[in-house]
Order: sequence, then C-alpha cells, then structure tokens
Amino acid sequence: MTTTPQIRNGRRLGFTLVELMTVVGIIILLVGLLFPAIVGVIRRAEVSRAQGEVETIAGAVRAYFYDTRSLPVPDESHHRNSTWNGRWYHATEHLAPIYAILTNPQHPRNPAGRVYLEMPLNDDGIILDPWGNPYGITMNTTYSGSMTPWETFTSQGGGHHAGRYSVRTPVVVRSSGPNGVSEPYGNPAADDILSFK
Repeated sequence: MTTTPQIRNGRRLGFTLVELMTVVGIIILLVGLLFPAIVGVIRRAEVSRAQGEVETIAGAVRAYFYDTRSLPVPDESHHRNSTWNGRWYHATEHLAPIYAILTNPQHPRNPAGRVYLEMPLNDDGIILDPWGNPYGITMNTTYSGSMTPWETFTSQGGGHHAGRYSVRTPVVVRSSGPNGVSEPYGNPAADDILSFK
C-alpha cells in the first residue's frame, strides 16, 4: 500500500528536504556568528565577577585590620619574618583558616565578633574564582606600612624582578585569571585580577 502526501488547495503539506536543510544551514550560520560574541560576554562577566570578589575579600581583611589592628592569620608569630614585608597565602590549608576568621563571629581570632565576609565558601572552606582556582591573599604581616607582594615584570629585557614596586595596604587579593597562571605584575600579557590598580 502506498501513501500519498495530503494535498490541500492544490498544495502539499510539509517541508521538502531542501527546505529543511536550508533552515538548518541558516541556524548553524547564526550560531556560528553569535557564538564568539556570547563567549566574549561570558568571559567579561567572569572577569567582572572576579574583580568584585577580590575587592570584597580585600575589603573584609582591611575591615578586620582596622577593627583589631591585626591581620586574620591563624598564627601571626609564624609569619612575621618575611623579607619582603608580606605573606602570600594561596593553598587551601592556609586560606581556610583566614576565611574562617572572617566569616565566623565566634572564632577565637575574631575579637570584635563581627562577620567581615559574607560570601559562600566551598566544601574546603575557601572561595574559588570563576575559573575554579583559589584566590591568593598577600598580607603585610610585618605591619610596615607597605609591601612588595610579588615579582614584577620589566620591559627592559622582559625580565622578572622582585621588589620593583610596593603597595601601601595591609592586603592584596589576586585571582590568576582565566589562564590560571599567576603572572608578574606589569606583564602586558598577564590576565591576573588584583584588588588594587
């Protein structure tokens, strides 16, 4: 038994294969044109989120510092002997206690009993940037008024040199950016996101 297409008013109902392929081709073309724009918007949104988060974390550490005249490190005496006036925290085992102090008003190292940071922590007790890496925190653990948080990039020879600049803040928070690699400050290719400009 053969079936014939339904005909209404002298026309067939439905689409031909050529018509369907044309529509699919147009859809693929539109997706191909819009995809880079969508990816760019998503990347800018992630960078914007990271910038907001590094500033929020740095603001919480500064508020704690101004309230207590100390920094939210679990054992300060262990970190006071740095030659560059700062201590870089980037591993989970070092960051989790800092976040615990800032988020828990009952923490023994939180004498003001305030919540300084209201951001969701992951299961390890830390905050990750939009690309899944922990934010690094550098604190001026010598209380010297300024610190040189990490190496800088110079255009003379493209070298990396420690101690070429300093910042006057008790804390610098850093995301390694979309590529997940911490770059020297001032490197024009760096995509790191910092809590200072």
